[in-house]
Order: sequence, then C-alpha cells, then structure tokens
Amino acid sequence: MKRIVPIFFNIYFLYSMPKKTKKEEDGDIKRFKAFVTTVLGKKGAKVFAQNNAIWEEKFEKDEPELENFVLKAIEFDNAACAVILMDDWMKRMNSSKNYEKWTKNTPQIKKLILDDVYFQIKTDVFRTSMEKFGGRKGITGIMLKSSDEAKKGNLAQASELTKPLVEMLQDNPFVSNDFFHYVSISEEMEWFIYLHYKEPSRILTRNVNFICPIEHILLRSGFNAFERKDYFEAEKYFLEAKKWNPFSVNGLRGLSLAYRNQKKWNELLITVKECFKYAYRPSHFKSLYNLLIDYFAEKDKDKDALCCNYLKMFYVESDSDRKKVARDIQFLHRIEKYENGIKRTTGKLCDDYLYNTVDILREKKNKRNSLQGKSTITMKDVQKSSQKYGYPMGVNPEIVEIAKTLFQKASQSGKTKNAEYFKGILDDLEKCSEKMKDLQKIGSHRRIHRTLN
Repeated sequence: MKRIVPIFFNIYFLYSMPKKTKKEEDGDIKRFKAFVTTVLGKKGAKVFAQNNAIWEEKFEKDEPELENFVLKAIEFDNAACAVILMDDWMKRMNSSKNYEKWTKNTPQIKKLILDDVYFQIKTDVFRTSMEKFGGRKGITGIMLKSSDEAKKGNLAQASELTKPLVEMLQDNPFVSNDFFHYVSISEEMEWFIYLHYKEPSRILTRNVNFICPIEHILLRSGFNAFERKDYFEAEKYFLEAKKWNPFSVNGLRGLSLAYRNQKKWNELLITVKECFKYAYRPSHFKSLYNLLIDYFAEKDKDKDALCCNYLKMFYVESDSDRKKVARDIQFLHRIEKYENGIKRTTGKLCDDYLYNTVDILREKKNKRNSLQGKSTITMKDVQKSSQKYGYPMGVNPEIVEIAKTLFQKASQSGKTKNAEYFKGILDDLEKCSEKMKDLQKIGSHRRIHRTLN
C-alpha cells in the first residue's frame, strides 16, 4: 500500500505544497490508506494495493494517458471516482488478453474510453444518492408537486419540497473545472444552441440531464424564492442554474426578473440582451420586450418603451394578448412629458400591421375609436433605440439556421418526433422574421400612424 501515494496520488496531497518531512509524508500515506478503505472497503483496498504494485512500472512508462487522466481527476475533479476508475481498470487489465487489446488503441481512443468509464462511475455514484428520492422519476415528481404548490400559493411548502434536492446537489460528483465540464440542459434546442456557440476546446463535456434534472431543480428553487419575494435568494439559484445551462432562456429570464425586482437595472439590461441572442419561441421575445419596457420606464425613456411595446406586438399569439398590447400602446400614446418647459404628447403608434392584426379592437357596431393623431415614433426611431441600447428588433438569424438544419437532419433520418419539434420552432421563428420584414418595408420611409377602428 505504501507505493500508492508516490505513483498516483502524490499530487492529491503534495501539489503546490512545500517539501515535506518523512513524518509528514507518512501521515499523508496513512490518511490516503484510510481514504481508499472508505471508498473500496478493507478487502477492496487490499486488492487495489496488490494490483498497484503489479502495474507500478507500466503506468509511467507505457500508460502516460492513463496516468495523466487519473492525476487530473484526483487533483481537479473527484478523487473517490478516480480511485474506483483505477481499481476497475487494473482488475480488467490483469487479463493479458484485455491488456493486449487495450494497447492497440491510439492515445486519443484511450482517452475517450477512460472518459466513458469515468463518466459511468460518476453516474453510478450520483444515482446512489438519488435513490432516497425515488431516482430521476421521483425527483421529477417532487418538482411537479412543488410547482403545483407554488401555483396554489403554498410557497413555504413548495420551497420545502425542493430544499433536500438542492442539498443533494451540493455533493454531486459532476464538478466542472479546467479539464472536465458538465452541463445540465433539458431542452433539446438549447443543447444544440450550446454546441453551436461552445468554443472549441479539449475540455471533456458531458450533459448530465438524463441522469438528474439539475437545471430544473435550481430553476424551480429560483422561481419559488422569487414568488416568496426573496429576490436575492432567487438570483443565487438562477446564477447557479446558469453555470449548468448558460443558454437557458427560462433561466436567463428568471435572473432578469430577480435583477428587476432588486432594481439592478444595468445587470437586467445585460442579461436581457444576452437572452435575446438565444431566444427561439415567440413567448421568449414577448417576455424579454416586457422586461425592456420595465427598464425604460424606470429610466423615464417613454419613447424607447413605446418602441419595445411595438416590437412585442409581433410575438404575441392570442387575441387577448394582442388586445392587451394594443391597449398598452394606446396608454403610452397618452403619456405627456414636459421637457425644457414645453408640453409634448408622445402620440399614437398604430401602423398598417397593427390595424390588420388587431381586428378584435374593432367594435361590432364599427364604432370609431376616439384615439386619433399622428405618432412621434417612426421606424427610424425604433431602429435608433435598438442600436443605442443593443437589443434586437427581430430573431437571431443564427438561431433560425440552427432550427432549419436540425429539422432537415431529423426529417432525412426519419425521426418524426424530432422533426415535428424543430419544425414547430422553425415555423414560429420564420413567421416572426417575415412579420418584421413587412414592418420594415411599411415603416422605413414614413411615420407610423393610422386611425384605429
């Protein structure tokens, strides 16, 4: 057993530390013996030591990829899982047939094999800790119950349900670092957005959502805290969720809401603009423009708020929503501002698109709406506001291309459900893009105005 530390675990105890005395080194070895015994049991630790003595010379000379992988796992990741990995590997390689087959692999293939085995070990370790909640299925049920309790207004109960799950995550073996990166991305579209924007790297990346819905646990906890009006706590949960899925539109929206209610306006603007880049549903854009309207209202910039309210109109789906947006616009039209002692009326924003899409505002008796007049807002104003503050007027074209490519691949491979999923996203995005093109044609050279019937 005394040879284990010098071979594989020197870094675990001695990395970046001053030179130790013989007594201190013996203490390290003693502590490590106890650690291995805890992980593998007494019999397992004895077999580990015996196998280690057999493979001692080969590790450094013939298996540098293996040695490097394990040292990194111990130093930067999870020592217990690294011990299990080495124990399994040595037991298997005691068969000359298995070892001969192993040595025929290239260094790159060896790394891939090790990564697969290591990931499976960590998966097994984590699933063991999930068993008391009924595994992944049980955890999903707990979160659904928490959501139901929150909807009923039982916020304390909703939070109590997710609290043990959050505590479980504190001991999860999937800790990202400079060598291993773990994500929890549940939405398929967001996984491919992640792959699209992820910078090329040698870091090993794994999506652990199929093991445990970590992202959903943190988001549910964040929204529970938000509903309790504990916005600081909500912010912490949403930031933690962002580490697991930096492209979660729902997570970034939740973080923006937490910033808004804490009056962290600069953080709100930055996060909303980031979220726009990855948005892929009409409802995403609607909620993001709402947040921008709140931002501009706080900054007393009514014209910019009006621009965002107008853009939001292209992403509402129901008649009731369209009616609400139109009423918001009408309200903003009536806002009177005093600048330099001069009374100014914002006016009415209502162009051909609004006229054609908000038929529900017309009274059955075709009564004339009393709101009339020309708006002080033009399409150039909308463009200027967009450019000044860095928010988009429409869908990110890269997201459209991602959806289009995924739909085509799913269709060609006969994956009907996937094809329908991506087709739905693509149809929504293209519909919104077409509406925006029509808007720009309509309003590019004149003021946006119209009498609303």
